[in-house]
Amino acid sequence: MHFTKSSNQNAILLYTELDIIKGCKNNSSSAQQLLYTRYAPVLKSVCIRYVKDKDDAKDVLHDSFIKIFNLIGKYKGEGSFEGWLKRIVINMALDYVKKRQKNKFVSTDNWDIAEKEEEAETGLDVLLNAGFSADDLLAMLQNIQTDYAMVFNMFYIDKLSHKEIAELLTIDENTSRTRLFRAKVQLKKELEKQLTKLRKN
Repeated sequence: MHFTKSSNQNAILLYTELDIIKGCKNNSSSAQQLLYTRYAPVLKSVCIRYVKDKDDAKDVLHDSFIKIFNLIGKYKGEGSFEGWLKRIVINMALDYVKKRQKNKFVSTDNWDIAEKEEEAETGLDVLLNAGFSADDLLAMLQNIQTDYAMVFNMFYIDKLSHKEIAELLTIDENTSRTRLFRAKVQLKKELEKQLTKLRKN
């Protein structure tokens, strides 16, 4: 059974997540199409947050779905299915960036941030409440150093702990915390630049 675009949208409403997962485990092309249609938008946004180039992000998304369909038989229904999908996409995006980044991920970022972190956090909170849209913030994150932006994405948006981030990036937890702090400092500067531009216009 094959779906047109309109019938596929209606089918998403008729089939439960469990139905689609079961179909994918049985290698149903229709179920795979439904899964793609339902989750591609949110997973695409994950790719774009980690992979700055949109064309590269599309490639990562494509490869991620291939991996999802290959691994879905191992999904045991424990925890959020969307969370399981996102974890695969995040891993694929991280692998992509690591392979193409000139500077290797090394644990050289450790430094004492305790005294400065509260100040950066407060200043960033004020700027984040200045009326910027989600698209504005995403664009500004693209200007932050890649390894710092990654940790910011993983901690604040994907809700991963420093322990989980450290495991994924093969760094220690202190390095993860330091990169998060530096990401906040850089984002704060980007937000200040944008506010200055807005005030001039």
